[in-house]
Amino acid sequence: MPRPRNFDEDTVVAAARDRFWGGGYAATSVDDLTTATGLGKGSLYGAFGDKHTLFVRALDGYCVDAMDRIEAQLRQPGVSAYDRLAGHVRATVADIAADSERRGCMIAKSSAELGAADADVDRVVGESLIRWHGYLVECIAEAQRDGTVRTDADPEALATTLLGLMRGFEALRKGGTEPAQIEAAGEQALALVAG
Repeated sequence: MPRPRNFDEDTVVAAARDRFWGGGYAATSVDDLTTATGLGKGSLYGAFGDKHTLFVRALDGYCVDAMDRIEAQLRQPGVSAYDRLAGHVRATVADIAADSERRGCMIAKSSAELGAADADVDRVVGESLIRWHGYLVECIAEAQRDGTVRTDADPEALATTLLGLMRGFEALRKGGTEPAQIEAAGEQALALVAG
């Protein structure tokens, strides 16, 4: 009969997520994970199977949290579509600019490190980006109907442009671009779509 677990799985996954996020998948050893989570190897393997399974679970949790936050920003009731869109871009840019450790986004880091070579990571990242893009398209289309976002461009193309720019701002910040430059670029991104 297996012994009962004396730990909260969500707490362990959160600790593992922070370790993976900081160091990446390959650079994070099982010993790093035991230190971060406070669990022994046996407990870690018993609960999660292996390092990869724990990583995918941590990444999935990160993605769900991020996409839920993005959905709340872009679907906020009682706020105009353009204000929701601008608020989302500014909040994303502020997070990027404030990342003094330059950890970046776990979604982008995981995709860059493992990407298409890992079907599980590719699926989790792909589903998240599709969801994010969909929220942007929905908000942009509504703002176009209001006349606050340019109507001479396809909402899908504008959403892809904004998503690409925001992901690019993160890469620039990781490379050492100053926060003020990132924030100014975020305002330029909004100017590109404004009606």
